[in-house]
Amino acid sequence: MTRTTYSHINRPKKKKNAAVSLRAFIKKRASLNLLYIILMAGIVCGVFFSFGISGETLGKLGFAPAQNTAGAGEGSANFARVFFSSFSASFLWLMLVFILGFCALGMPFILILDFLQGVGFGISAACAYSLMAGKGILYNLALLFPGTFISFIALIYACEAGIRLSLSFFGVIYSPAKQESLSAECRAYFLKFVIFIFALFAKAFAEALTALIFLRFF
Repeated sequence: MTRTTYSHINRPKKKKNAAVSLRAFIKKRASLNLLYIILMAGIVCGVFFSFGISGETLGKLGFAPAQNTAGAGEGSANFARVFFSSFSASFLWLMLVFILGFCALGMPFILILDFLQGVGFGISAACAYSLMAGKGILYNLALLFPGTFISFIALIYACEAGIRLSLSFFGVIYSPAKQESLSAECRAYFLKFVIFIFALFAKAFAEALTALIFLRFF
């Protein structure tokens, strides 16, 4: 009876500790969660935006599936060309985030870039379905999703790092004493983006490989 009583008494404390830990975890990842939400909102907006435009028009705007993957409408893919095209496009987004991180007012622009990345993906995925119907779903699964998943992860963490550094520069405006810690923060920032660049290499390799294997079927 005594053990049962103590177990009953301790249970609320365990629940309270679990709730506190959960709140701390959510608060710690608040910026990441916000970036994920904005990205998903961009994807949804991109899909809805593409509903009012024909597949041919989207193709002319550069959202045609073959252009996104291999740069040609043929069944065979050139590995090196796809790799370079994929890496250069993602690298441009990453460098924009990198530069904005050094701007005291860069945070809102980083959030906009995050949203636009989602919009672009939403339009591309919807365009593939619009032009190829049922095959478009397979196209997205085989060719678009693998590399894009890696790219999104890198972009989300890059945006978070850029926002944190941007806020640090903004804080220096009101508290110059914080400037001493900026040098160490900038070094860590550079290191993170080196890792993100390697992630983009992996993304480009994944897209080139999947294009080489699967594009012939589309």
